[in-house]
Amino acid sequence: MLANIYHLLSPVRVAVLRDLGRVRTEGGWEVFSRGEEAFLPLWLAKELERKGFVEIRETPLTEVDMAKYLIVERSHPRGKFQSLKERFYLEARELYRKLKAKIEERRMSAKELLASIKVEADLQDIVNIRVSKIIQVALLGGKLEDFEEQLLLEEKVLFNCAKNLVDSWVREVLGDVRHEQ
Repeated sequence: MLANIYHLLSPVRVAVLRDLGRVRTEGGWEVFSRGEEAFLPLWLAKELERKGFVEIRETPLTEVDMAKYLIVERSHPRGKFQSLKERFYLEARELYRKLKAKIEERRMSAKELLASIKVEADLQDIVNIRVSKIIQVALLGGKLEDFEEQLLLEEKVLFNCAKNLVDSWVREVLGDVRHEQ
């Protein structure tokens, strides 16, 4: 999905743990030295963190965050959306994959297994609630500008697709009626 590429290319704040030398960034070639803070594309930051060169300074999504997001999202009425972390869906998938991998490797306690099940259920509930709200707003002729700041990139794409599909269908149905008169 293009949204994943967008997120992987977006900058993330890192602490440089070991000299990196020259690195190609959006602004050109830059030199990063130990002890500095920098902004690197997420994909590069993850790879450099895996190799011990940097530490990503942004707090990843946790099981507790997921539960809090769900509680708040449930409390918002139709057409109102809670603002989520910019990379919410990307991070939610990563969190879920990590928990799933632990299950498959049988490296999980009963408490962790329950947390994994809860994360999956919470994520599914958040998706269901938000998709339902997005579709309802699209069906009712809402405008993206009215709630654009509360939606994530993936959700904006979904809204536009749903709105275009509904508008096209309505034009098709009403077009036939208009020609008969």
